[in-house]
Amino acid sequence: MGWTQVWNLVGSQKRPIVEVDICLGPKLIRTHATLSDRSQMTYPFLVGRSVLTGSFTVDTSRSRAAQPVCPALSSLAVFLSRLAHVDRRFFPESRPVPG
Repeated sequence: MGWTQVWNLVGSQKRPIVEVDICLGPKLIRTHATLSDRSQMTYPFLVGRSVLTGSFTVDTSRSRAAQPVCPALSSLAVFLSRLAHVDRRFFPESRPVPG
């Protein structure tokens, strides 16, 4: 789909943008996401405010409050479970970013 510049505490980096389907409770949401290596992070996938605005209320005192029940969940569940075990060769730190 393209590339975008993303900023964080240590600087910025270019990341690819992809279109994904996310199952949140009973809702299947198609949105854009940026890709990054989160294999060393606590959460393999983050959902931003713009995806949740207008459709969800977030209770930060609860965890995993809504079980995913979307019909096309199987491929998404496999994708998310594999993110925790990504082969780091696909995200070499020194690879130049196109653009």
